[in-house]
Amino acid sequence: MSSDVSLGYLILVQSDADASPLPLERTSVTGEVIGGAATVRVMQQFGNPFTHPIEVEYVFPLPHKAAIHDYAVTVGGRVIKADMRERGEAERTYREAQAEGKRASLLEQQRPNLFTIRIANVQPGESIRCELAFDDVLVYKDGAYEFVFPMGITPRYHTPSLPYDASVDAPLAAPEARIAPVDITLTLLGDAGQPVSKSHPITVQPDRAGRTVITLAGDHIPNKDFVLRLEQPAGAITSRAWAALQDDGSEIALLDLLPPRSEGEAVPGKREFIFVFDRSGSMGGSPIVQARDALKTCLRMLGSDDTFVLLVFDDKIDWFTHNPQPITQERIDAADKWIEKVNARGGTEIMGAITAALTLPVDPERTRYVIFLTDGAVSAENEAISTVLRGRGQARIFTFGLGASVNRYLLEKMAVRGAAEFLGLNDDIEKAITRFQDRISYPALTDIQLEWGGAQVWDTYPETLSDLYIGQPLTLITRLMRSAAGSTAQSAVTVRGLRGGEHIEFSTPIPAGDHPLLGRLWARARLESLLDQAQYQNRDVRQEVITLALKHRLVSPYTSFVAVDTEVTTGGKDELVRVAVPLPEGLRFESFLEVDARRMGGAAAGGRVMARKGLPSPSSGTLQDNLSFQAFAQPAPAAYFAQPEFERAITLEPPDPLKQLARTQKINGSWDDDIAKTAAALLTFVQAGHTTQGGDYRRQVSKVAAWLRETIKHGGDSDAFRAANDALVALHAAENRNSGE
Repeated sequence: MSSDVSLGYLILVQSDADASPLPLERTSVTGEVIGGAATVRVMQQFGNPFTHPIEVEYVFPLPHKAAIHDYAVTVGGRVIKADMRERGEAERTYREAQAEGKRASLLEQQRPNLFTIRIANVQPGESIRCELAFDDVLVYKDGAYEFVFPMGITPRYHTPSLPYDASVDAPLAAPEARIAPVDITLTLLGDAGQPVSKSHPITVQPDRAGRTVITLAGDHIPNKDFVLRLEQPAGAITSRAWAALQDDGSEIALLDLLPPRSEGEAVPGKREFIFVFDRSGSMGGSPIVQARDALKTCLRMLGSDDTFVLLVFDDKIDWFTHNPQPITQERIDAADKWIEKVNARGGTEIMGAITAALTLPVDPERTRYVIFLTDGAVSAENEAISTVLRGRGQARIFTFGLGASVNRYLLEKMAVRGAAEFLGLNDDIEKAITRFQDRISYPALTDIQLEWGGAQVWDTYPETLSDLYIGQPLTLITRLMRSAAGSTAQSAVTVRGLRGGEHIEFSTPIPAGDHPLLGRLWARARLESLLDQAQYQNRDVRQEVITLALKHRLVSPYTSFVAVDTEVTTGGKDELVRVAVPLPEGLRFESFLEVDARRMGGAAAGGRVMARKGLPSPSSGTLQDNLSFQAFAQPAPAAYFAQPEFERAITLEPPDPLKQLARTQKINGSWDDDIAKTAAALLTFVQAGHTTQGGDYRRQVSKVAAWLRETIKHGGDSDAFRAANDALVALHAAENRNSGE
């Protein structure tokens, strides 16, 4: 083997089995939003376009907290209800039915957010409908409840030193392949809020019952996550609770406990920021442009007493510097130039990056914040989470998921004592950075304690109460018994905590209700808790998980749905066809290139190897229609790490003068230390509705206003000084109007 290699590179290899997007004909999603939760049904229609029987295998994503509780298969006019069984038993039942020539289907969980459907003995020209049902909790953040239906799979990198798990890989469809469309219809019950989606165009219509119906507008393929925000009126949301009576007389309660917003000034103290920037191949295209812009904006919003460390990783780690840097214009300018040279390449060796960031020497006088910018496209989720839990110390960890289809499960789990933020291709980076700065700058609610007003509570999840940041609720699900057995009298939960040195207390009533899906959501939360104990506390929970999952008919790592038809087909042995999926929007298909297998030491004997993320292939071959993602310990040639320059030219959105101003403001608050230019910039922000008291750019406005006031103190009668004074007067007037003075 050639010596010009580097270990840890993701490799694509043509599948031994046929792969095609054609067996999947359509996906239809319907759901209802009820209070703080949603109940959803997903219908996937499969067909056999070939002239022989096939077995279909389809890998697809779902929300990682989804409680999947029902599955059925329709063949012709027959509906075959699936049974919930232990995973091994379900697999044996499926294989036996397949060998007997019966149609059968198996639904299995591969990861909390990744599932597989198998259908055996699909006959030529036949259509089969598979329908699953799940419940999910809506996440409240920053003034809106959010419904997310993941629809894309970013190929996951496999660490060569860990056992290879093919179950998370899906074949990649060629760019020109015909992909089955997706339609989504959601019905909002009650006053759910104003629906807004930046990921997809939607139509909003009332139905005859006075409910609101949301549908996707136009035709869409599953190459990016659908995100629907239900925006709440300003000041309308403090805390909410829903409850459901159980057969034993107890209740399940779901609570979003949102502290009152702080009206005080920011009190950040001394802070240290460690930015960990993923430059691996899966970040190629739009995500890495997002990451560059996010970093540049974030650095400019740090305080003068802060320090920062910046590192980038793929299968190697590069540092801007190993030592904490002060927030000076010279260091920020140098960081800008360094960031601009970062391009996508190589494999996602995230554990090494986590370890490098968390083992930096600790400054006891500073609060440490570690910020990861990544798509989380790795198969080693558990190992990454374990690395965070072992090494985090007192650090607060925040994650930014960048791209159309990111690994939300991993990034939420990594955000210990912090928060996860997800940015699609059309989301506003500056707004997200402002939210991040608000969370870490304004007083959080710490040392939280709950008082249940005499009600008895048990099995509350999450079991550990985390600190809260601005705009972030404490979301709990619990079993409870009110003070009087069988009483429907309203109970309340009181939350106590500290914000700075101030004691904060607020209460939320728990009304009696009848939300039947809450029981399954509680069971799903308990499953997650048990599985976390098994993974991170080395506790044997297998039987507990199986018992709980069978009782509530929930898919889990140890339980699966299996459906078997009674009719025996006569078409002969079926041939496996893996459903190929599209590359998520914003990623570059050109990042996948062909390499002769023999150059890789025969790692993929009999197949053509596809190495991920490099230059166009030096060979003359063309990209194949049927690709599946696999990882080998065989490395890619070092020449492939050279990167194209056109990533710099990617434009995610039309030019926005406010965003450009935010990314170019100097640390002292000015633009090029020019009074007239800086005054014009302030007026631009004010005219767009941004002041020191509100809007997405209040930090930039605060800094520019402070610089102009200090400059004016030194006197001057030029046009530039008068422009500066006029801009400050306009800012003051806008703030007076907003405050009602």
